[in-house]
Amino acid sequence: MASKPLLELRFAVVGNDFIQAGEASSKIKRALQQIGLESKLIRRVAVISYEAEMNIVIHAK
Repeated sequence: MASKPLLELRFAVVGNDFIQAGEASSKIKRALQQIGLESKLIRRVAVISYEAEMNIVIHAK
């Protein structure tokens, strides 16, 4: 039996948009803080999401 996700967020990340780079990661971090997850986990997720977001911004056209 599959469990339902606790939280699902969707963000548009645009390649080469360095002005908005990091916004999605910041929103993810705030959402995780609001639901009360452990700060160590939030920090790890924030770093991972920021790195993924920056890869999109840097490498996507």
